[in-house]
Amino acid sequence: MPEFMFEDCLLKHYIRKEVWLPFCRARLKAIRAKATAKQQPRRLRYFTFCAVGALDVLLLDREKVIRPSMNTGEFDTVFFFDTSEEAVIETRKRIPGATGFPGDFCDIVLQAVEGDDELDLTIPEDFPDTRETRKNQMKKAQLGAFIKSFPFDVVNLDVEQYLFRAGEKLPGILTNAMRRIFEWQRRPGLGSNGRTFTLDAFTLMFTTQVGPPGLPAEYIAYLRDDCVQRNLNDYEDLNISFLKKSNGKTAAQFFADDFDGAFKLSVPKSLSELALEHDWYIDDNKGIIVYQFDRSSKDGPYRMLHMAMGVRRQNPPREQRAPGQQADAALDAHKNTILKIFHDDVVAVETLVVGNVQADLQADLEKLFKHREKYYKAPAD
Repeated sequence: MPEFMFEDCLLKHYIRKEVWLPFCRARLKAIRAKATAKQQPRRLRYFTFCAVGALDVLLLDREKVIRPSMNTGEFDTVFFFDTSEEAVIETRKRIPGATGFPGDFCDIVLQAVEGDDELDLTIPEDFPDTRETRKNQMKKAQLGAFIKSFPFDVVNLDVEQYLFRAGEKLPGILTNAMRRIFEWQRRPGLGSNGRTFTLDAFTLMFTTQVGPPGLPAEYIAYLRDDCVQRNLNDYEDLNISFLKKSNGKTAAQFFADDFDGAFKLSVPKSLSELALEHDWYIDDNKGIIVYQFDRSSKDGPYRMLHMAMGVRRQNPPREQRAPGQQADAALDAHKNTILKIFHDDVVAVETLVVGNVQADLQADLEKLFKHREKYYKAPAD
């Protein structure tokens, strides 16, 4: 049975089962394809904001995409953030052996500056032995452990908050935290098969709310001018698709009259730029697939966007390119991804979760709740 808010939401379960699961299966298949006959393929490494119920992890476990250790039975290739130590402890009851990081994700990640892979955890002699000093050292220790856990085959940033928030200056703290993620994904890691590996591709899922209302003018200008108008200027073949989405309006009119539609067009474009600036690019085979559904709250309804994409490393990588050189294949894929963003429609999940699909999802969710009892059974009231 449901334990936490939104666990029984069939719209969210559709995203888990019909979007996240196929993307993760494809990533596992790619991992196995790289293994040779003489070596055991490593297990998939997964980073998530799973909430205490950990339904995304348990679905991937049930479908044998994530495999616990054969020696210990632990989820030692799963890593997650939650807001408190208590929440981390509760989550690990449901996915034993997973590594949890308590605290505010952005606050911890943004202690690091670009290129800062190793942290000095020593306390200077002249620092007072205060609660604040110890708190800062603990945050640094969390960050150091988090950096060492990279890279991940799947990054599921299901943060369910605004990408851009009023009161923050461009580009916003979540965008800067995601920059660190792209950077650390280039680190070498140690696989479950005991071999060192680096990634040439990974899967990214990202969730955000549309909005917020009253977004500062500098954010609107960035989304309108840099994410939409500049591409219309650069790529003439985007204009037909854009005019169809905007009902014949200019970019300025589109943002003024239909912020929801303009946001759903410009934010995926921003993610594509973010990947490109950190020596990755979006795989244009599928591009960025965007799903939406609405939720109600005491403050009124709001809209969730769920984005899923494959991300590839530029080839040759940045350290093998001279200044000014570009990875042409990455630039071509970047353009194709932009074309898909402008051309493809956002998928409204509510139109899909009807009739037999709704019934099947409900039955599958009940099975997932039952599967969780393999690891943890909630105490009776």
